[in-house]
Amino acid sequence: MTGETLGRSSGAWRRRIAWATLGTIVVGLSVGLSAVPVSAQRVTSAAARVVIASLNTPGFTASTLTMSFSVIGNGAFEPPLYTVVPGCPTPIIVTDQGVNSYSVTINWGRPCVVSPASVTVTVYSTAVNTSASFRTGAWENVQRVPLRCADVRQIPPDAGGLCDPVVLVFAGPAVPTPAVPWLGGGGTFNFATSTCEDVFNLGGCSISASGTYTSVACGTGQAIGNLAVNSADSYTGTFSIVFVAAVGTLTAQLTDAYGNSSTVAGLVQLSTLGPPGLPPDGPCAGSLTITGVAVKVIVT
Repeated sequence: MTGETLGRSSGAWRRRIAWATLGTIVVGLSVGLSAVPVSAQRVTSAAARVVIASLNTPGFTASTLTMSFSVIGNGAFEPPLYTVVPGCPTPIIVTDQGVNSYSVTINWGRPCVVSPASVTVTVYSTAVNTSASFRTGAWENVQRVPLRCADVRQIPPDAGGLCDPVVLVFAGPAVPTPAVPWLGGGGTFNFATSTCEDVFNLGGCSISASGTYTSVACGTGQAIGNLAVNSADSYTGTFSIVFVAAVGTLTAQLTDAYGNSSTVAGLVQLSTLGPPGLPPDGPCAGSLTITGVAVKVIVT
């Protein structure tokens, strides 16, 4: 038999509530009646997000688990469900719901979650148009151990979420200033997508970038700068593209709105808009089209 305990939210927007007393009552009911009753029935009728958080830091014992979620919809969240940790007292649960955000803090009051361990947390709303996606979290005591992707399992899988790959297929014009010469040269550029597809989320996206370029020869060189990505999530960061014969290798370091960092890798292809000028004086490219694929490969 497994025990689950509840914390209760009043539904008031951005109100923070501690649920130690109600949690104690529900634990007693779970032991006496089983862990399946009314609370589980309510979860099945709602869009539930189950997060299994593992603690895998040798020698670390946690007293607190924090989780933050992004939210789609405006329905209030019900009390979160969580598994009871053997040897730990009944925790105090604090929830905080804001516009497009929701957080849960489980505080056992003393260090008692001994690595290796795991806790399952279920957050849900009975509003059919409201759902949550895990974004960040940590085990805490005197130190803070952030939850990494290897420590988190989401049910159902969260396509496009923090710990899942993001694949963007894109194309758009790039305008170098001055025009790229046949040999040598450099300058600045601006880029914005005209088409962009978020493959995992089956939706649109957009990418904008600006920076500097250095050319060795037409189609060979490097571009560096800043970029912004808008898809299921929004990211900003820096990038570098190394081109050889008009084919480029893209690397980027991005940060989302929740402070999570990602490493991005990709391939891009350059093509000129209109015929190039005659060498050696005519420009190699006055304007370009960049076509590519970018993949979020690592989250830290």
